[in-house]
Amino acid sequence: MGLSALGFSTAGLFARLSGTAIWPMIVWRDVFGIAGLLAVAVVLREPILPGLRLTIASPRGRLIVLTNALATLAYIAAFAQTAVADVSVIYAASPPIAAICAWIMFREKPGRRTMACMAVCLGGVAITVAGSLGHGRLPGDALALLMTVLFTIAALQMRTTDAPPIAVALLSSALAGVLAAGLAVASGISLRVTPTAAGWLACFGTMSLAIAYPAYLAAVRLIPAGRAMLISTMDLPLAPLWVWLACGEAPSGAALIGGAIILAGIGMETAPVPAPSRRPSGELQNTRS
Repeated sequence: MGLSALGFSTAGLFARLSGTAIWPMIVWRDVFGIAGLLAVAVVLREPILPGLRLTIASPRGRLIVLTNALATLAYIAAFAQTAVADVSVIYAASPPIAAICAWIMFREKPGRRTMACMAVCLGGVAITVAGSLGHGRLPGDALALLMTVLFTIAALQMRTTDAPPIAVALLSSALAGVLAAGLAVASGISLRVTPTAAGWLACFGTMSLAIAYPAYLAAVRLIPAGRAMLISTMDLPLAPLWVWLACGEAPSGAALIGGAIILAGIGMETAPVPAPSRRPSGELQNTRS
């Protein structure tokens, strides 16, 4: 999950460096990413065709593919509409969103401390979004929130299916690329990119799809979804850092405050609970008497 977070943290950087419109960016990112995924599958000796058939044949597998594809569209579109720091801060609130989704989908009622964490993290998101008012970043923040919800739902669903992670990643990427190509044609946007942009998009696809995506999908099947989301918040400090160093895009004050609040809320959830103190047996007997 840590490897996944590191790979995903470079998404905003490569999106900025490519300087490409949204739909061509998604198409070429997915082309290069699918090539990288196939290479990973060959190295790992992953049975690709059986995995693809199993995923397509499963209604839940098809739902996960669709959810991931839509999340991908929202994810990359968000970078064009708002700051990378805002996207990272909002995605960092995925632990409480995962708890809410698990509550709705599986009736897994969170404990009191988790509910307190949820309230604090959502407050951090509200502050970040409020900072976008009047700056034209609100649509991008809304897309980032939609992306977070969709990715969380897909992560929870992955725990209930036998669909192989690499097969899910391949199908999700292919579907996202097809949808983006259709939207580009409908909008009259050319899919041509410069060689420099193609190089950055190759890095984008390799890091986010060939490395981060399979690691993420595999991790959510091995550890609880809430813990997986907590580890994934490594993206919060890293993504804005890369963009700030390379492009000079500094996070807003609201994003810094919101991010700090979210990290505090996550710290509340992950802090160890002290074991209840035990009194000597003699004292217990005296109390009973």
